[in-house]
Amino acid sequence: MKSFYFRAILLASFKEKKARRITFDRQVTVVRGGNETGKSSLIKSLFRTFGAEPWKVHPRWKQAEVRSLVRFDVNGLSYSLLRHGDHFALFDATGKLLERFQRVTSELAPTLARLVGFGLRLPDRDGQFVILPPAYYFLPSYMDQDGSWGEQWSGFARLRQFSNWKKGVIEYHAGIRGNEFYEAQAAKLDAEADANKVVRRREGLQEVYTSLRERFDAAQFDVDFGSYRAELDELLTNCEQLRRREEKFKQKVTDLRNQRQALQTQLDITTHAREEALRDYAFAGDHGDVINCPTCGAGYDNSFTERFGIAMDEDNCASLIVRLTEEVAEIDEKLDHELRESKKVTEEVLAIERLLARKEGELALGDLLRQEGRRELREVMQRDIASLETREGELRVKAKAAEKRMRQLDGKDRRQDVNDFFYGKMKSFLAALDVNSVSESACKKVDAVIGDTGSELPRALLAYKLAFLHTAQKFGASVPSMLVIDSPNQQDQDAGHLGRILAFLRDNQPAGVQLVLGLVETADVVFPGKVIELNRRYSLLDESEFAEVGEEVEHFVGLALG
Repeated sequence: MKSFYFRAILLASFKEKKARRITFDRQVTVVRGGNETGKSSLIKSLFRTFGAEPWKVHPRWKQAEVRSLVRFDVNGLSYSLLRHGDHFALFDATGKLLERFQRVTSELAPTLARLVGFGLRLPDRDGQFVILPPAYYFLPSYMDQDGSWGEQWSGFARLRQFSNWKKGVIEYHAGIRGNEFYEAQAAKLDAEADANKVVRRREGLQEVYTSLRERFDAAQFDVDFGSYRAELDELLTNCEQLRRREEKFKQKVTDLRNQRQALQTQLDITTHAREEALRDYAFAGDHGDVINCPTCGAGYDNSFTERFGIAMDEDNCASLIVRLTEEVAEIDEKLDHELRESKKVTEEVLAIERLLARKEGELALGDLLRQEGRRELREVMQRDIASLETREGELRVKAKAAEKRMRQLDGKDRRQDVNDFFYGKMKSFLAALDVNSVSESACKKVDAVIGDTGSELPRALLAYKLAFLHTAQKFGASVPSMLVIDSPNQQDQDAGHLGRILAFLRDNQPAGVQLVLGLVETADVVFPGKVIELNRRYSLLDESEFAEVGEEVEHFVGLALG
């Protein structure tokens, strides 16, 4: 298994003229600060630099248009990855540009997978088996403040681009099915796809051979080769036009999905703002015309005008929620229409491709007919058909061999060993975290689902995360040697449980795994390694660091842009 850990992150906002350099300890780094000091923005930026999108990004952070550069090590070799906007660039330890990327799934993901040895492939929405994006590589090693404390395997957004992905991801990272299994699976699928292509060619050739033999037997043979060529050219032109239309539909669908995501984010923010306004109005309504500050004793006006202003804020939010909901519905309707139209075009393309396969076979045979004559044609056709049958047989044998290899790599003993190890860790960790409401069935398998356990849920999910990571480190082929946890104090844990959570993380950190924690307080638990203090609200970045860090980031941006 290849090691992977973070060394540093450089953040720079050229819009605000602020920047920050954060270095990480190889063993433990605690990022400590109050609310709104930038802990989550810092931690999310580590993964967002790799194209792993968080559930939420603070509006102030979005407005700052921050560029990020993450320095990381893989098996002792140092690299840097730059993200500026939707563009990425990978550099070696000397700062030499290795590769540029504009797409995560099709460009960045395969390169990172080769770098870290991440071999998991799953079918995308078009049925093509592809290497998964970086988010799926980092999933076992990250607990996000916004998405991970209510459900397992939800550290990042946009994971549903692959259907039924959880089973494959869990089995891969846990070591039930490793790189060799997915290499064999890819070999099987490639061989089957090639065999099917050969079958289509052979069937087209056989169909034409049968037709021509009947004509030979009738002693009259006549083929209009010019007509074949004209018809073939027309089919190719139509197919190309349909493919262009298909690409336009795909782009429209992508744009609509992006618009919907943006509207949904606005809707979530507005809903939260309305709830805040309602609470403020209820609080103001429970007091008189003056509200005394419990800290300094000063009195603040709570007149009808003030309360009316709060009510107006709530009303504006409610109106905006209605409008945003309507816009989301409108986008959904457009998206449904574009998907239906795209499907129609795809079906037309497939129909033309099937016809082309037959026509190409006919035209190739026509050329042979002019050169070889009737007798030679029969022999050539028979040899070609026999050759295709042989090739199909070879590919089927190759596919069966790969399938046999998959079965060998997917043994019951391995699965049982993995689940037994996980079960032991899970039971131990649940006890250590004082979790008593998780059923026995939720402990026995790595793919078990932790149900709603009330106030114990965050601790139960933390126990699962650590049990799974220990299992992955022992059996898995490629899992990052790090654990990044943002805000483990969920659902207002009491002092005793918070101390137990933090001591648990310190004492059960897997050997060789880098730990990065985002905390408001440490509950008197002492961690080894490094503590980064964040003290300024809404100001993770610093003007004083911009000259040095900004220049360094700008240098890498220049290299990336060429």
